[in-house]
Amino acid sequence: MTTASAYRLLGASPEDSDSTLKRKYRRCIRENHPDADPEHEEDARRRAQRINEAYALLSKERKKAGGSSASRKTSGPRTNSASAAQGRPDSAPRPFAAPRNPAAFCARTVYPRWDDYMDFAGAPARETVTGRFCWDPSLETFAMFAMSVHRQCLELLGQDYLERSPIYGQTAEQNDTIRLRLFHLLMQEFIRPWACLRKLADELPDVDADPALPDCYHLPAELAVRGSQLIHRALDKVSEGDELLPAVQGERIHIRTAGGIDLGHITFADDPLYYVALPLLADGGASCRVTVRRKIIRRDVLPYRADLRLDLCFYHPDMRAANRPARRNLEIASLLRQTTQAETE
Repeated sequence: MTTASAYRLLGASPEDSDSTLKRKYRRCIRENHPDADPEHEEDARRRAQRINEAYALLSKERKKAGGSSASRKTSGPRTNSASAAQGRPDSAPRPFAAPRNPAAFCARTVYPRWDDYMDFAGAPARETVTGRFCWDPSLETFAMFAMSVHRQCLELLGQDYLERSPIYGQTAEQNDTIRLRLFHLLMQEFIRPWACLRKLADELPDVDADPALPDCYHLPAELAVRGSQLIHRALDKVSEGDELLPAVQGERIHIRTAGGIDLGHITFADDPLYYVALPLLADGGASCRVTVRRKIIRRDVLPYRADLRLDLCFYHPDMRAANRPARRNLEIASLLRQTTQAETE
């Protein structure tokens, strides 16, 4: 696929701004999404794949060129990575501008590159920075953010934690549960939910801002249901457009019917959405309306299963509270004490 054909496929032009290109891409993907044309699902899937390829190609080309044609005409010079490597005056590293959480349990190291993260033995590379930095999607990819938090988990537990099996009188499965629990708690301390949601709405095609209500966002989710006859009888009464009830259980978001029957936990196609939605629901300040967009029942397997495509609509009346990272210090300290007490025993 060429750049010209990609622009034609999206109905866009090189003069469009990045936000306009993204808006046109979203419109195309909505019109050609398989869910929008279930009778020709295979053809719709192929069209959606080509649209995604076109947008990925144009995004990559614009990133290399420094933005759209219009933005390059109006913006000033950008720092060049080659000049940075050669130490020219315009290559001075910019300070990491992400907001901080002074109340976080510990600091973390930000790794701009995979090679920096893998350098366990040597001194940190020049580009790394350490502090109680919150995650900013515009400055740090989610993958590198998650790696940074995981590295901090190992620092708190001990670098050889994963190699001990069993350790401290516990099974390997129990050790892994502790590590995952610590990882989830630290992730929540470094995320400002609403600020991240605003930026993810610009980056992820499936996240939409509600045009009728400021600071209201729609997140797509899925729920695959297998279970008892009680659950399937409850599903028979669920129709597209019905509202369901969300509830946080541990580190998962469960969905219940109006009658209180637990249908299971939801999943997101994009991992960042999980870590944004969970604290918004867990802290109780956000309003969340869960609507069934589509219901698919498969009776060719036993027990038969149902796939629900859901829309989670989030609204928060208090922006200051919505942007406040979760405080998990006491839970983290308690978790680390468990490992210390087991070691001494």
